[in-house]
Amino acid sequence: MDQAFGELEPMTQDTAADSTPPGRGIRNHCGFLWRFVLFALPFWSAEHKWVNRGRLALVAALTVAQVAVQVGLNSWSARLYNALEARQLETFLEQIVTFALLLLASLAVFSLSLYVRRRLQFAWRVWLTKTTLSVWMAEGRHYQLGLIAGDHDNPDGRIAEDIRVTTESACDLGQSLFYCILLFGTFVSVLWTLSGVVHVGIGGMVIAIPGFMVFIALAYSATGTSMALWAGLPLVGASNLRQTVEANFRFGLARAREYSESIALIRGDTDERTHLQELLRGVRRGWERQTYGLVRIIVFTTAYSVLAAPFPLLVAAPRYIMGLITL
Repeated sequence: MDQAFGELEPMTQDTAADSTPPGRGIRNHCGFLWRFVLFALPFWSAEHKWVNRGRLALVAALTVAQVAVQVGLNSWSARLYNALEARQLETFLEQIVTFALLLLASLAVFSLSLYVRRRLQFAWRVWLTKTTLSVWMAEGRHYQLGLIAGDHDNPDGRIAEDIRVTTESACDLGQSLFYCILLFGTFVSVLWTLSGVVHVGIGGMVIAIPGFMVFIALAYSATGTSMALWAGLPLVGASNLRQTVEANFRFGLARAREYSESIALIRGDTDERTHLQELLRGVRRGWERQTYGLVRIIVFTTAYSVLAAPFPLLVAAPRYIMGLITL
């Protein structure tokens, strides 16, 4: 296999990670977000704007409903464990019925949310594709672009793939962020109530700390988020690189098929095969760089998920053992 690809450079940390200084990276991200906002705003005032705004409002409402279902499940869990602890059969049976209703509500809300969000994603993709095509095809730009020096990364593939990824990811991430903010705001009050007041002795002084679980949860989330950003940073550039090299390879194959008669007449099979193998080597480099990024993120997510299960129990266990809270 290696002989077919030739000698490839060994993958190192430098080739897989960005070397951008931290301060400049933050500024670049802020600038990117601002450019994205300017880029996305025209869609909400374009044709069918009220339909798309209605879809956005419905997605937001369904996200609130998803949070309400999660709050209901949390409350149900507390009542269930209290019934088990008190050995109350009647209450236990009531909670089974309650769980069935919550399950039906969850299925309805989450499936409808997915449907509406995907309709919004595709509407955005159609509008953005039409807008980009009108600019690309105007005044022969699609032809002139091939005469300009530089690597233009196959605009046809970019229009098809990058627009799809952009619209889908923006909607998915936007809804996820909104959901997490709502969920955090909702459960802060629950954690604050369960935390009570903890007294800590420091240098002969006793300091009362109310809502200590909230501060622990914030520290835990901030640490996890920072580590996730660090672990996933190389994956961003790696994914972009792979999109590029895969598009180049597809374009090379399509070009060989389109000019197959000319290639056969001039007996250019060998040169064309060499060119395609070079593109395939680029695909392999992109694949290996993405693999490195995926390994980093998988190591983090695996460790984080293993810790996520016992961590809340360890934090709440002292108050339960002292009889201050129930299961």
